[in-house]
Amino acid sequence: CQVVEGSPLALQLAASWIKLLSPAEIANEIRQNFDVLSSRSTQVDEKHHSIEAVFEYSWQRLADEERAVLRKLSVFEGGFTRDAASNIAAAKLAILATLADKSLIRTAGENRFDLHPLIKQFAALKLAAREEEQRQTQEKHASFFELMISNPRAFPEPSILQKLMSDYENALASWRWVISNKVGQDISSFANGLGMFTLACLRSSEGVMVFQNAEACLRNVEHIHVPSL
Repeated sequence: CQVVEGSPLALQLAASWIKLLSPAEIANEIRQNFDVLSSRSTQVDEKHHSIEAVFEYSWQRLADEERAVLRKLSVFEGGFTRDAASNIAAAKLAILATLADKSLIRTAGENRFDLHPLIKQFAALKLAAREEEQRQTQEKHASFFELMISNPRAFPEPSILQKLMSDYENALASWRWVISNKVGQDISSFANGLGMFTLACLRSSEGVMVFQNAEACLRNVEHIHVPSL
């Protein structure tokens, strides 16, 4: 129920596996690949045969620009603001409104949106099929949040810190991308900012693990220093 966020069709399809898998196993399968959310019955209407078929039906009715935006929005973790969507996914307000009207994105607070986990997984597969577009989108995502986190002077401002905290998962995702793709480049500013950010958010223990993982990845790379918390 938590993984599919109460989607009736998803729950019905997931329940069909209960004779073979435990609820925990079903949930784990869904997290890895929603192909498990399909019916083996021949009596089910083709459009509702699987969650993917339901999403594909909606996908085919989107304009090309709407599809492009939805694909790129899948890189966000924990939601996104209009500004972030505009900078990273070239999402105009009218397109966001259209996607919201079609229940493909949803509001998540003031000036904030997110995707249902299953829609995010579907859109991420569409993005992965376009390797260059995926690389460019992930790079824009990393650059956007690296710039945001690398400004530690903003942290003392409560209103700004609250906004940054809403993008904590995006910040960590961008850091992981930077670690994997900017080997050999100067990441000290981002590292310092992220260190202060985790302290300001009172998540220093998690921050320690983030830096330990980064240190392991960069251990054999010269001229890179990851400051400890």
